[in-house]
Amino acid sequence: MKKILYKIFSDSWSWGLIVKRLLKELDTEFFFTKDEKETDYAVLFLQQITLLKFVSAKDYVKTICRLGGNRTFSGNEMRYKNLMENVHSIIATNKYLYEIGKRANPRTYLIPNGLDLDEWKPVKPKRGRTKFIAGFVGNVSTPEYRDHKGYDLVIDACKQTGIELISALYGENQIPHEKMQSEFYHKISVLIHPTKSEGCSNTIMEALACGVPVITTRTAGYHGEMLKDSKNVLFCERTVESIVDCINRLKDDKKLFNKLKKESRKFAEQHHDIKSIAEQYKQVFNQCIKDNEKLNQQMLKDQETQVKIRALRSCFIENYGLLKKGEEMQVSLLLAKRLGNEYVEIINEG
Repeated sequence: MKKILYKIFSDSWSWGLIVKRLLKELDTEFFFTKDEKETDYAVLFLQQITLLKFVSAKDYVKTICRLGGNRTFSGNEMRYKNLMENVHSIIATNKYLYEIGKRANPRTYLIPNGLDLDEWKPVKPKRGRTKFIAGFVGNVSTPEYRDHKGYDLVIDACKQTGIELISALYGENQIPHEKMQSEFYHKISVLIHPTKSEGCSNTIMEALACGVPVITTRTAGYHGEMLKDSKNVLFCERTVESIVDCINRLKDDKKLFNKLKKESRKFAEQHHDIKSIAEQYKQVFNQCIKDNEKLNQQMLKDQETQVKIRALRSCFIENYGLLKKGEEMQVSLLLAKRLGNEYVEIINEG
């Protein structure tokens, strides 16, 4: 595969960590940038559709946009529709985003996030460990974030049930990502994630990979859409009472608890294996490269083909000047196509 330019707005914990592992799986040269200096690339891959406004229109044909979060379209599902129509393709991380992308661009693909499942995996609990511990992960640095993730609901539910809560929060005392398994996921009995919305939650994905039962909402993006209640997840409402009920079910029903542990890992293996995810990305990238090679070949052919045009309305032609309505001239077919049939008509070729 040829060189990929990956344009980012943030490489912090979350998708930034996933993409570095993803691109290592691809047989390609890639590089990250936040500026406009690099030009030698076959594919321009954008972390999020919002970055497209910083891309030159001539590069749209080799641009692939990722739709990562539902909040990008909050209150306006067709926001960025015109931009999405013009890119080569779109990668959506859940069904909701997929449907939005598909309405704007037929080359829209549903591909969730992925993990190296040889690195992210369950461990056997230490012998004699019986304590039931809940876990919460998230950025709660502002009141809006705190409410969105449902952190206070988790705190109150754990107080009511009398269980310990371990929180891995974004910020000053954040657990380094490379230590999250040993210092967090392998210490908790359940992950509680009563979110308002997600794209494809890394937190839920990591818990599933580690065989940790998850309590979350049906609005949790990809996982709210794909997981099955009481099979590989417990769905809760965004109320303390609902979360308490889910906690008690897991604490009191060992058979259900063990089932969720087993089925969580199985779901991760089926949906989040980085090798499979990378292969899906590779197919999209290769199609973009193939289509652009065809386009470039056609453009070269059109550049070599001469046609006579007549102006239907006055227009300015680069390196020539003003072509007045009714005037005729010899130009390349490529230029005639760029001017469009609104301005000129092709009289004959040759």
